[in-house]
Amino acid sequence: MEDIFKKLRDQAIGHSAELKKESDLRRKASGEKLTDDSVMREVAEYIGKPLDEVAYCCGNICPHCQTFLDKAIALVELGHEHHLLMNPVQEEQFQEALNVFRRDRMQYEMSKQELMDRMR
Repeated sequence: MEDIFKKLRDQAIGHSAELKKESDLRRKASGEKLTDDSVMREVAEYIGKPLDEVAYCCGNICPHCQTFLDKAIALVELGHEHHLLMNPVQEEQFQEALNVFRRDRMQYEMSKQELMDRMR
C-alpha cells in the first residue's frame, strides 16, 4: 500500500519550492534584495539583529547606518570576506576595530560608535 501522507508531503514540498522560486524572481526583478541567503542568516544570528537589517546593509560606510561595522566583523569572524568598500585608511580603522572586538567585546561595544565615526 502506498503511503498517501508521504505523497502529500512531497507534493507540498515541491509546491513550496515553486512558490519560493517565483517569489525570489519577483523580488529580484523589482530590485529588492533577497534576505534568505544563508550567510546573511548566519550573520544576523551572530550579531543579534534582524535579518532584514543585516541584508540591506549595502557595503558602504554610510553616515546613517549603524550595522556596517558589526556586519563586517561578523563576516570576518564567521570565515567570510567582509562586505565593506574601504580606502586604505578605513581598512586600518577596520583592523583596529576587529582587534578591539577580538580582545574585549565590552570595550568594543563601548567604543563602537567612535570606531564607526572614525571610519566615516
